[in-house]
Amino acid sequence: MICDMELLSHPLVKKAAEFAKTKHAHQKRLDGTTPYFAHLEGVARIIAEVYPDPETIAAGYLHDTIEDTNTDYDKLETRFGRKVADMVSALTMDNRLREEERLAEYRDRLRKASLETVVVKAADILQNAQSLGDNVARALPDFERKVLVKWKATLDVLFNAKAGDASKEDVLHAFLTLHNRASEILFKRAEAIGVPV
Repeated sequence: MICDMELLSHPLVKKAAEFAKTKHAHQKRLDGTTPYFAHLEGVARIIAEVYPDPETIAAGYLHDTIEDTNTDYDKLETRFGRKVADMVSALTMDNRLREEERLAEYRDRLRKASLETVVVKAADILQNAQSLGDNVARALPDFERKVLVKWKATLDVLFNAKAGDASKEDVLHAFLTLHNRASEILFKRAEAIGVPV
């Protein structure tokens, strides 16, 4: 699929990209060299391939801003509107909780989230799976095992919660497309290292 460049030029999407690039300017991916913004841009492009909605694409750029920067919900709502802020909020883990509680609470929130929100999450998992390169896997093999299982479990939660939701067929189709693409990569990666998912 080809990303629609016009969508990435939409004023809301451009504003979100610029905001995310500024907020994540000093952050790097696990390899220690790739700017974190590359992940956010990848997520936004994946969304643009399957669901041409500027607010959802903007949320793709912004999905880690509350969790990983000094940005709060109110700032996002003021700049990007309630729908985008609600999606980003739903995609934000509560780091005040212990890891097991945090993940359970997060998945429960995703079960109740909008289809657009789960499109962003599926794109996030897909982009992470695509970029989990051999260098990271060799340097952090336990990390790879852990995240493959975690990502697949999250995809399963989303699928079980949303697969029958035909209220917005175009959004459901986008989610199922991303779910299938991400699942395929996760299965191949897990099989290569002998991890059941």
